[in-house]
Amino acid sequence: EGDDGEDKELYCFCQKLSYGEMIACDNAGCQFQWFHLPCVNLKQPLPERWYCSECTKQGMGATSAPGRKGRKK
Repeated sequence: EGDDGEDKELYCFCQKLSYGEMIACDNAGCQFQWFHLPCVNLKQPLPERWYCSECTKQGMGATSAPGRKGRKK
């Protein structure tokens, strides 16, 4: 009890709470997972597949996971 269902996990390169519209890195092993659009300089419409700069830099990008875009819930 006492859990109000609020997401207390930190996301993105900025390591802040979830807010506003967010996009997920499509690399299933991404250490950050979700990103605030302003932090990664993205606007609507969002791409079908997107990989953060860290995953791209490390040569990761192939994944069998379906694209994850839009607001993190």
